[in-house]
Amino acid sequence: MNPFRKDRALLAGLFVVLVIGIVMLSSASSILGFDKFHDSYYYVKRQLVYGILPGIVLASAVFWLTPTALRRLAMPLYAGSVLLLVLVFIPGIGESLDRARRWIRFGEVLLQPSELAKIASILFAARWLSDQPAQALSDWKRGILPYLGFIALTGGLVILEPDMGTTLVITTTLFSLLFFAGAPIKKLLLVGGIGIIVAMVLVVSSSYRLERLKTFIDGSDDPQGSSYHVNQALVGVSSGGWFGRGLGRSVQKLQYLPEVTSDSLFAIMAEELGFFRIAPVVVLLFWIILRVLRMASRAHDPFSQLACAGIAVWLVVQSSINIGANVGLLPFTGVPLPFLSHGGTSMMVLITSIAIALVLGGARIEGTHGSRGARI
Repeated sequence: MNPFRKDRALLAGLFVVLVIGIVMLSSASSILGFDKFHDSYYYVKRQLVYGILPGIVLASAVFWLTPTALRRLAMPLYAGSVLLLVLVFIPGIGESLDRARRWIRFGEVLLQPSELAKIASILFAARWLSDQPAQALSDWKRGILPYLGFIALTGGLVILEPDMGTTLVITTTLFSLLFFAGAPIKKLLLVGGIGIIVAMVLVVSSSYRLERLKTFIDGSDDPQGSSYHVNQALVGVSSGGWFGRGLGRSVQKLQYLPEVTSDSLFAIMAEELGFFRIAPVVVLLFWIILRVLRMASRAHDPFSQLACAGIAVWLVVQSSINIGANVGLLPFTGVPLPFLSHGGTSMMVLITSIAIALVLGGARIEGTHGSRGARI
């Protein structure tokens, strides 16, 4: 199978988004990079060397695999991701930064296991769900509770880092796969309600997360403290207006706005490009996601359908959380904007995931696995 002949439009769209991301990262990070590392292109170089290039290499390797091979790899990949999530907490192996313990250092490289866990957990969930007979997902003991245990294990390791944003992305994505797999709507509503309660308990049990929620509800509270980030992001978005200040002319990137390379890159883009120029970028991003979802609908087996659907939901949830936070519709939770924000592990995994979707959406799996199609 040649994935390039399967969806050249998707690859072209991805290339355009990556180029836009590099251009905007170069603009947003130039002041910060020079101030911290005496190199205006520090973040761009790292994005290329530790994110995009490894992603292309891994994607090229994935193109040699079949859906059957990816299905077989689902279990060891997930086991490996869980092991890495555990290693994060071991002194001397895990790396702490800004009160969070989310990385493993390999020389100059920082690996973020929670990013790897996103695609690994999706593949594992797709395999597990596709192996279940249809009636199992209507049964609490045989189907739903074991699957919720899997979600709790993955989300629990990530929330301990702590990383509420990534936890929300992973758990929401995995929960959605229950729907695509055909679980009864009534049981999904009950599980979803329990999930919301658990999320609220996690928020109120942490002073840091509770402060972020209060900031979201009332942005005028403590404008120089807890509300500073969201207020500065809104300043950037609003000051861009319809046509923007112009590329490279952001004021907020002059170290007024925190996290301009990752969480807040969208605000810098809005400030420099304006609504009429950033809207096509957002449309292109969601068009890519729709192409991935389309692969789910044309895949030939339940595992491939569920995996592609999971990748699409993951991208939708993460994009929506990031953009929603920057425009004041959601609290800031620290997740990057897919394919645009700085982050080596994140970018590498995202590019590889598109390759996985191309393979799964374009080839027939050998043999039969699972007795039903997905709810796509």
